[in-house]
Amino acid sequence: GDSRSLTELLELHQRVLSDQRQQVDSAIELGSNDGEPKFFNVKSVRVSWQGCGRSFMHVFVNTTHVKKYEAEKTANELLHLMFSSVSHEFRTPLNAFSNALQMLQHNFTSRVGVLRPLLAGDAAGKAAFDDLLATNEKYFKIGKVSASLMLHLTEDILDLAKMQSGTFTLNEEPFVVAALI
Repeated sequence: GDSRSLTELLELHQRVLSDQRQQVDSAIELGSNDGEPKFFNVKSVRVSWQGCGRSFMHVFVNTTHVKKYEAEKTANELLHLMFSSVSHEFRTPLNAFSNALQMLQHNFTSRVGVLRPLLAGDAAGKAAFDDLLATNEKYFKIGKVSASLMLHLTEDILDLAKMQSGTFTLNEEPFVVAALI
């Protein structure tokens, strides 16, 4: 093992020596030859061994697989939370988009009669038509922004799925940081 692992073992042994209890339980992380940390629960017990004054038995239980499982479980929970949040984020702009388009349709449908005087050159009809166009432009912008947001969220979810499957590739492109803020 490495010096950090040895130091941890010595510190554990010192705790047992200085403690008046017969048993100490702890958890430690040790380095390994493959570079991946290994996790152990350690039970140190003071024992009487062939007349020696201070003898200790250290039982190491490898819990690396448990730590990995807990890390994966946490990652899955965070992923689920993110997808739940994204699901909500999908609904909000999609509803805004749908409602804006519905209002646009209703606005045009309910004011069809206003268009007839416009064709006859009526000034009041022209003002009403201009108001109709301005209102519909507002609803169109809401729909356009919502659709754009939905597209970006969809792209993010697809990128995440690619990352999980290991098929994600980065595209290097120049950009100006100030333009993104």
